[in-house]
Amino acid sequence: MQETAEQSLRGSCPARTACDAQQVRAGRVPMAQLPRLAAWLPSDQPEAALSYELRFYRDEARALLVAVRVEGVAQLPCARCLVPMTVPLRGESVVQFVHSEAQAEQVADAYEPVMLDADGQVSLLELVEEEAIMALPPVVMHESRCAPAWQESAEPAAEAAPAPRENPFAVLAGLRGDGKVKS
Repeated sequence: MQETAEQSLRGSCPARTACDAQQVRAGRVPMAQLPRLAAWLPSDQPEAALSYELRFYRDEARALLVAVRVEGVAQLPCARCLVPMTVPLRGESVVQFVHSEAQAEQVADAYEPVMLDADGQVSLLELVEEEAIMALPPVVMHESRCAPAWQESAEPAAEAAPAPRENPFAVLAGLRGDGKVKS
């Protein structure tokens, strides 16, 4: 069932209750409502939204877990030419809820630890936003070879070419084995 962000992500969620009930929350949230992600909102798609799915459950050890999946688009600068480009945004991870730093250190490598507040609550909006930020590619480049931004232009300048400089080693080429200069 698709829910709106208002229904599904508003406020905090009691993690234990959600995991015990094996809740599934899915929907779309406008990227403009995610303050840390809004910087990557595509300028040509101001209404872009992030699709998400949260599946709460417990594992064999009864740990509180949620599988987080996000999909959308983001706008990042090309690493070569610095021209903004729209790229797909996809992320998936499994989060284990913890109550202390000590518990966080004991979390298995397959899970990401997330600290619950004092009441055992978690902000679902922040959880979705964090997954989307983690899914941002570190470097993007156009598939076709684009000109690096440091190059002034790809076309030759209209200025006259400078006169060729004399090779400073030309004198050495004229030296004979006996130390005399050829004339």
